[in-house]
Order: sequence, then C-alpha cells, then structure tokens
Amino acid sequence: MAGLLDAVSDAAAWDEQVSEGKSLSEREEAVLQALEMMTSDADGMVWVKASDVRKRVAALMGQPEDKLGDNQWIGHILKRLHLLDEAHRKRQADGMLYGIRSADVRDTMQRYDVAKIEARA
Repeated sequence: MAGLLDAVSDAAAWDEQVSEGKSLSEREEAVLQALEMMTSDADGMVWVKASDVRKRVAALMGQPEDKLGDNQWIGHILKRLHLLDEAHRKRQADGMLYGIRSADVRDTMQRYDVAKIEARA
C-alpha cells in the first residue's frame, strides 16, 4: 500500500509542476529523444540498457558521459515520466535493463512538446 501511495504522491507532484507550466529539463528531453531513437523501429516493448541510454543522452547533450554521473538517474527519469514500472526492470551483471514501449515514448514526447531527433548518418 505504501508503494501505491508513493506513486500517487509522485504523480500528483509531477502533474502539479506541469500544470504550473514547468517544462522538462534538458536531460529529461534528451532521455525521451534517446529512447525514441532506440525504440522507433519496434511496435511493442524494447529492452534498453541504461548505459546505452546514457551514451545517447551524452551525445545529444554534447557532454562527456562521465559528466552525467552513474546510470541510476535514468531509472528515476523513466519512473517520473511514467515510462517504467517494477515489472519492466531487470538487473543484470552489466547494469539495468528497462522495458520501454515506443508508443509510450511518442505519447510522452507529444504531451511535453519534445522534438523528435532525425536519424543521423
């Protein structure tokens, strides 16, 4: 029950921020853009490694990977954007895997008016 109350509280706080006109941070937008690039060719769920998301975010933001810190923040952003639940998280020896639905990423990008990044050669 406590987990549910925490989730409801987090969602309410996030909705309040959005209704007050607060937009996503640059890092949150970059995570959405990276996920869109990583899942765009799939219809269902795609399992992405946190380290791969971090590499894409670093490239999109034009920052070295080590400046972004460890990979833990990726899970926090995914949870905050309601793109992740406990059933779609796997811990592996080489890091975390997250099950992401491309339709959810596109929907979130549309709701927050985040531009799609065209594939680079």
